[in-house]
This record gives sequence, C-alpha cells and structure tokens, in this order.
Amino acid sequence: MAFGESKTVLVVGKQPKEIAYLTKHLTLAGYAIFLARTGAGAIKSTKEHAPDVVLLEIDLSDMDGIDVVKAIREIQ
Repeated sequence: MAFGESKTVLVVGKQPKEIAYLTKHLTLAGYAIFLARTGAGAIKSTKEHAPDVVLLEIDLSDMDGIDVVKAIREIQ
C-alpha cells in the first residue's frame, strides 16, 4: 500500500474469535476494518463503505453467504 492509502476490508461472520483474530491482524497490517455479523449487515455496510475486500463466512444466521455475494456484486 502506498503511504497514506488505507485499503478497507469488510469482515462478515458470527464467530467472535475468528472476527477478533482477523481484525487484529488486518489492522496491524494497515487495513481499515468494517464488521458485520449478518448478511443484511454485510449488504448495508457494502453500500455505505464500498470495501476493497469482503471476507465472508458462508454460513450466516440470516441468509446464505452465496446470496450475500450475489447481492454485493449487484451493488458494485
């Protein structure tokens, strides 16, 4: 990454330990992190923040991760 440029990552999942691990290490690597715990939250966050990367758990509580990917692709 260029100096002063912060890439954004949306981390989507329901497992607190995995989210904490990813958040810690991505933040240390210089990424700006957004979090969502549901598919609906991931779609909303994508609309609001336009992340560079989405790390998505497939088995979400409110919808299938594949459906979330399809919805996000329609946004971008």
